[in-house]
Amino acid sequence: MDIASDTEVAAMRRALELASRARGRTFPNPLVGAVVLSSDGQVAGEGYHRCCGEPHAETEALRAAGPAARGATLVVTLEPCCHHGRTGPCTDAILEAGITRTVIGARDPNPKVDGAGIERLRSSGVETVEGVLRDEAEELNEAYFHFVRTGRSLVRLKLAVSLDGRVAAEDGSSRWVTGVAARKKAHELRAASSAVLVGAGTALADDPALTVRHGADSVEDFIAPARIVVTGRRKLSVGMRLFSGEVRTVIVRPETAGTPVEGGELPPCVELWSLPGDEEGRVDLEALLKRTAREGLGEILCEGGSGLAASLLRERLVSRITMYLAPMLLGGSGVPAIGGLGVSNIGRAITIHDASVTSLEDGNVLVEGRICSPES
Repeated sequence: MDIASDTEVAAMRRALELASRARGRTFPNPLVGAVVLSSDGQVAGEGYHRCCGEPHAETEALRAAGPAARGATLVVTLEPCCHHGRTGPCTDAILEAGITRTVIGARDPNPKVDGAGIERLRSSGVETVEGVLRDEAEELNEAYFHFVRTGRSLVRLKLAVSLDGRVAAEDGSSRWVTGVAARKKAHELRAASSAVLVGAGTALADDPALTVRHGADSVEDFIAPARIVVTGRRKLSVGMRLFSGEVRTVIVRPETAGTPVEGGELPPCVELWSLPGDEEGRVDLEALLKRTAREGLGEILCEGGSGLAASLLRERLVSRITMYLAPMLLGGSGVPAIGGLGVSNIGRAITIHDASVTSLEDGNVLVEGRICSPES
């Protein structure tokens, strides 16, 4: 049978749910869930990859199933690996367990796998179906897929703006542009991210804590997202709220810049990263995103300001955009959400793909979509 049964599709949905429990803890490994189905369609074992360096989902599910794995079906969200890493090949474990059929969500784009795992199983006599709930499986691992293809962390740009695209009034006041429901959803985005990124201008103007106040209870073994501030020549103060608590905090500065913080000694949770920059003191953002990926930060939520947002967009480093539109107008003297993009004509506009629009209960409107670039 070269298509999945209803029972196998249901098992794939369960495997996807299991995989999502480890969000934020597996990168640079993918999120993977697995379910073992006995010959009569009953769940014999299940598991998911909990953390980088720990057993893979397939191994966990097979271990839970024990002898019941022989002659059973393995449903797994991502193509099993066939190479040695921190753990042995999952394809070997599947064959040794006596699995006779595998149902796979998406192929693994890692060049070490990328179809080789499927071929290993098929050539060994294991009936294999792929592409079951592929879209859901690929969306779950969007950050991992992006990293494999680009070497960078995935960036989601989040903006809270008035209907005419302003984030603050002329005097700089911005609390609150959006309503309670929009702010709650924004914090849920933070909870699902590896790090929250802002520019020094936003940090100085708003003095944000960049912590999670909603959504943490929906993530198993929640880890607070790191806080990242990109500075040029501006100085931050040690007394700012983003230096409070014990959350990992990173200050990024150009290699030629001086001390970015004044006013005292920084707490132990603060790291200073020096990266290449240009003559105007702007950090190389691609180098930053490659560094964050190496540091295990797969999904970056950028919350402004306008200069940083514009730079990321101009350099095609944004993969997803989330905008909360508030039912108000601030006029041309308000602070724009995005700086200059160098768009000289409509043909060069940055387009949003697969856009969705949702009305929120506080009167705000949520717009989300993908931004495609040649590399992503």
